[in-house]
Amino acid sequence: MATPAHRLIQDQNLNFLYNGTTPVGKTDVTKAHKRGDLGGRRALNDLSNSRNPSSFHSKNKDSSINVISIDKYPSTVKGKSSNAAEKGRVAGRKALSDLTNSVKTHPKQIGMPLYHISTSSKARTSSPLASDIKTPPYGTKSNMNDNEVIANRELRFLATSVVKSLRSYEDDVSDKDEQATPGYHLIAMELSLVLGHGFQPVFRFNSTINNSSQIAATMPVHIANPICSNDASVHPQVRTKSLRKVSKETTESAIRDIQDSSDLECALLRSGEALRVQHLNIILRYFGKFNRWKDVCQLFDWMRRHGKNNIASYSSYIKFVGRDSNAAKALEIYNSIKDDSTRSNVSVCNSTLSCLIKCGKFNSSLKLFNQMKQAGLIPDIITYSTLLSGCAKVKGGYSKAMELVHEMKSRGLSMDDVLYGTLISVCASNNQCDEAEKYFDEMKSEGNLPNVFHYSSLLNAYAIDGNYRKADKVIQDMRSAGLTLNKVILTTLLKVYVRAGLFEKSRELLDELQALGYAEDEMPYCLLMDGLAKSGKLVEAKIVFDEMRRKEVKNDGYSYSIMISALCRGKLIDEAKQLASEFEMKYDKYDVVILNSMLCVYCRSGDMENVMKMMKKMDESAISPDWSTFKILIKYFCKEQLYLLAYRTMEDMHSKGHQPLEDLCVSLMKSLGSMGAYSEAFSVYTMLKYSKRTMNKALHGKILHILLSGGLLKDAYLVVKDNAELIPKPAIKKFAISFTRNGNINLVNDVIKSIHNSNYKIDQDIFHLAISRYIEQPEKKDLLLHLLQWMPGQGYAVDSTTSDMILKNSHFFGHQSIAELMYKHHTVLKTNKLRREEQRTNMSS
Repeated sequence: MATPAHRLIQDQNLNFLYNGTTPVGKTDVTKAHKRGDLGGRRALNDLSNSRNPSSFHSKNKDSSINVISIDKYPSTVKGKSSNAAEKGRVAGRKALSDLTNSVKTHPKQIGMPLYHISTSSKARTSSPLASDIKTPPYGTKSNMNDNEVIANRELRFLATSVVKSLRSYEDDVSDKDEQATPGYHLIAMELSLVLGHGFQPVFRFNSTINNSSQIAATMPVHIANPICSNDASVHPQVRTKSLRKVSKETTESAIRDIQDSSDLECALLRSGEALRVQHLNIILRYFGKFNRWKDVCQLFDWMRRHGKNNIASYSSYIKFVGRDSNAAKALEIYNSIKDDSTRSNVSVCNSTLSCLIKCGKFNSSLKLFNQMKQAGLIPDIITYSTLLSGCAKVKGGYSKAMELVHEMKSRGLSMDDVLYGTLISVCASNNQCDEAEKYFDEMKSEGNLPNVFHYSSLLNAYAIDGNYRKADKVIQDMRSAGLTLNKVILTTLLKVYVRAGLFEKSRELLDELQALGYAEDEMPYCLLMDGLAKSGKLVEAKIVFDEMRRKEVKNDGYSYSIMISALCRGKLIDEAKQLASEFEMKYDKYDVVILNSMLCVYCRSGDMENVMKMMKKMDESAISPDWSTFKILIKYFCKEQLYLLAYRTMEDMHSKGHQPLEDLCVSLMKSLGSMGAYSEAFSVYTMLKYSKRTMNKALHGKILHILLSGGLLKDAYLVVKDNAELIPKPAIKKFAISFTRNGNINLVNDVIKSIHNSNYKIDQDIFHLAISRYIEQPEKKDLLLHLLQWMPGQGYAVDSTTSDMILKNSHFFGHQSIAELMYKHHTVLKTNKLRREEQRTNMSS
């Protein structure tokens, strides 16, 4: 036989070696070999080996020797192993590698190793415990001796313990991926039991294989005989605990290997295949916790390539992308999900929407939300809370918030304390103080106790108009409720006092914040300084600023920005420049606020070198300019008569979605027109026209004059065609004459009709110019005939001078056609003359 007569029971690194077919006899215990005869067996993390028969079995002969059917009593089995083997052949028992011999997969077992109980005669349809195996009752005649019976019972106890542990693990862990921890998981194994004289369990440890000793510790084991009952060191319970210990250690080792590796690709190659999805999700969250964005992306890409991702993987990854403010990446990942159930999963959708809102893409989040609902999303409370938080950051967010609340209630969802807090915050940010109070009272009436977040949101609403009386009432209520006035509450109260102009009370509150240790950063000082500076109390603001510098309060640049802007408004340009230079020397951190303030002071002082320096600093720091940045620069470039540079800056401003000021556009248009940059001036007009701002009616006439001066008649025609009723009549006449004389001849008739449709009465000199151009080009006779046919129907007729000119050249256009048209015009002239005489008669009477 190729299969050895002696076999091993392997527990971690110990091999229990024994001989013979009886459970009694000498048992030798030896250390596991570091390099055993593997017979070419592949590493355990090679999936192609997970269902192959063991290399210890003969490939040519039946391996079912010493196998006792679990469907028969042991007492019915004869002592000869050949009979058992023959019975195995008759029963047609399939190889262990044949999946048809395994149990049916439980829904929770998808992607998990299967647990096998092999039978000799039938393939079972469920995984039986050892307790399912029938044993002969006491007193029944059996061929087994006493030691064999005892060993058989202990073996049955071992099988029961192992299978129950695996089932318990499967039920507890499979649906708890978010709460799973490395130490909780047991080892993933495949168990194949054949009870009787031939016990052949196969354990497959999903561990990282680093050396031959690990291979020896994780390869399949073959047991010829049951465990001897007189050996207490290998009791079945002890062995089960050992399996759990190995499972825990190998899983934790693989997780640590990936988490601590400096080469993630190699670590995944070593240990990735041995881990399940929930283990990889733990590592993914670990990387995200420590902001290891590169490793987060690399691990998630590996998980997707190897099919080891689930809903929790997508949800966690998109959350981390949101922290990195990468809305485009989040949408790319979401749109790449092919499984409809995953795409419409509420957790994945909530993460995607939250990412968009954090990146300032609220309108995009609403559009995506509607698409998600059409695809099957059933929103929950968190979905609406996420969207409501975005309403607090956009203009007109209150009306959108009301729509969301109405939709939420129509779905049968109720408001909770978190939603109320978010809604109060939305009201505060949209100047809806009364509505904030209403929802606050409604929340209390429903039995929800307000917390610090609710009170701070309500205080923010009172800070809009500086309603300090109601703010003081809120503070009293908080103290009565036993709530601690923390840093957020006191700082918000300071903002209320500043907005109310109560600077002495604000100063006292600032001192209280300092005493409590809540004024370690610059924010409380900034609130007071900004209020003082905007109230014209620049000296008092400088005192607060000097105090803050003297105490070396943590500075992020906002205090410098406030003081530089205040000094610029006070026309103290030299002091402002000195303060800006001080900030550059002391701090090496910038944001758009401080850079705008420094740009402003340098632009006002005409310091081109420092202006260019600040712009370069903005590019190097990857800081995106905002609306104020563009406004400062365009004004400065216009002041320096750098109009083309100002125009390019406005183009950049428009491309980034910022709306230009009309006064700034008008000034730049005039300047560009005066220097002959007519196309650029029209481009500025177009930018302003298609912005969401309401344009001054006079602006159309101004751009029309600029275009006529530059001879851009086609662009001028577009302006007149869209806005003829808003343009003064003299400007319309000037355009009509210019276009009829020099414009595209093929468009002359269209221009005349457009002007007529604007209720403008076309003069005879315009018709004379048009007809003269047609006569000069006989190939345009169709245009002339069309014009002459159109005129009588609108009450127009050519005068005598134009009529004589047409008749002289009638041979070009056909005598008969011209004669008929001239007759119609003559009739219109008579009718018009009679109408004018009647009007004069009526007026005289």
